[in-house]
Amino acid sequence: QPGPLAGAAENQAPPSKESVVFPDPSPGGWPRLSIERYNEDTLFEKINGKADAYLSYRFEALHFAGYEDEAAGTYVDVYVDEMQGALDAFGVYRAARTGTEEALDVGMEGVQRDAAVFFRKGPYLVEVVGSGPDASAEARAVAQAVAAKLDGGDARVLVPEELEAPTARLVQFVRKGALGVEGITDAFIAVHEDGTQVVLAA
Repeated sequence: QPGPLAGAAENQAPPSKESVVFPDPSPGGWPRLSIERYNEDTLFEKINGKADAYLSYRFEALHFAGYEDEAAGTYVDVYVDEMQGALDAFGVYRAARTGTEEALDVGMEGVQRDAAVFFRKGPYLVEVVGSGPDASAEARAVAQAVAAKLDGGDARVLVPEELEAPTARLVQFVRKGALGVEGITDAFIAVHEDGTQVVLAA
C-alpha cells in the first residue's frame, strides 16, 4: 500500500496531509492560497480533458494548492496526483512526457519546460506550473520543497532490490535509450552483482 503524504509527528494532532506537503509560505515567501482535493468523481472539474488518462492508472486523489505574489502578478500552482502505486505514477508520467523538457534534479525524472516542473516520487505525480515574472525560479523552489515532504521511494521500486541469490544485490539502475527496438521509447535497466539485468521497457 502506498504511504500517505508525509504526516505529523506521533502523539500530536496531525494536520491535514495536504497542509504538510504544501509549504506555507512558499520558499519565496508567497502566501499559500486554499488547498483543494479532487477524487475520481470530481477530477474532471480540475483537469477536464486529461482525467481519463489519470483514471486509467488507478488514480486515488488530486491535491492542489496555489501561491501568489500579488504585487508582481505572479502565481505558482501545484498539482499532486496520488496514485495507488509507483507503477501507476510511472505510467501516467511517461505517457505525459514530450521529450522536449530540460532535466532537473527534483524527485524522480524531474524535468522543467518554461515555468513548469514535473516529477514523480513513489505513488505521486507532481506538476508545478508558474506564470508571470520570476515564476520559473519559484516553481523550481516549490517543487523541491514539495518533493522533500512526499513519502515514496525512487524508480527502483519497479524492480527487485535483491534476487534469490544472496550475491545478487542491485548495484546499478540506469535509464537507456530505445535499445534499438522500434516502438520502445525508454528502457530502464537494473544491473545486479551476479550479472542479471532486469529491464522495464515503455
